[in-house]
Amino acid sequence: MNKRLKNILVIIFFLLLIAAIIAIGIYSQKTTSINSKANVNSVRKVNGITYYFDAMGRVRKTVTSSGFVTYYYYDAAGNYIGNSNSPTKPPPPRTTPISN
Repeated sequence: MNKRLKNILVIIFFLLLIAAIIAIGIYSQKTTSINSKANVNSVRKVNGITYYFDAMGRVRKTVTSSGFVTYYYYDAAGNYIGNSNSPTKPPPPRTTPISN
């Protein structure tokens, strides 16, 4: 193989490697910021429902626009136990990318 062609291929390889590293960094930063929106004691309101999150990113309480309140319960390990209305409902998501 021509030495000049070999050098060009090496340069292209390293440029692609750098681009991949940058893309992975940008992707991980975006997914982390999406998930961390609900990972703080926060309140989000969507379609007339207000969601209250705890520090672990779990839904602790929801309040509808009509004032209907639902409390969500978890055990010491963080597993969903039930809610104040129907303990057979599936657990709410731990992190929810809800925008204001």
